[in-house]
Amino acid sequence: DRNGDGKIDSNDKYFYKKAAPDVTIGFNTTLSYKKWTLAVSAHANLGNWVYDNNSSRLSLMTDLWTNNFVANRVPQAAKDNFTTAQYFSDYYVRNASFFKLDNITLGYTFGLPKDMTLNLFGTVQNVCCASGYKGIDPEVFNGIDNNIWPRPRTYVVGLKFNF
Repeated sequence: DRNGDGKIDSNDKYFYKKAAPDVTIGFNTTLSYKKWTLAVSAHANLGNWVYDNNSSRLSLMTDLWTNNFVANRVPQAAKDNFTTAQYFSDYYVRNASFFKLDNITLGYTFGLPKDMTLNLFGTVQNVCCASGYKGIDPEVFNGIDNNIWPRPRTYVVGLKFNF
């Protein structure tokens, strides 16, 4: 009850955090040594916040009381008429800053006669994500984690022939 009128309603809304990051960082490099090539790309978002709708919708307030004992972390919730999930509570806003290692490619080039080359390479996409966010993925489009499918990790092995 932010405005002090004794009830929680639309008059208590306010802007809390934002989904857009304060800083976006990208990194891309290719290193070559003799016949070996290593390519790495990564990116990071710092200062972005996500509404954890998965936790929110699983915290219905109608099941608070068990044998006259409050079993929930919000003791006043039963008095606030929360009978459905509270989708816009700042209680579920989480820091979603992250660093993602997007791609790693390692390749070896074989020399062939008459300016031809054969390159054998392996790539891993969506390698890893470092974040304090406990949901599936801190990188969500609109700032609301609504139980999206996790991005798959992909492995690719390839052969490139130049002539």
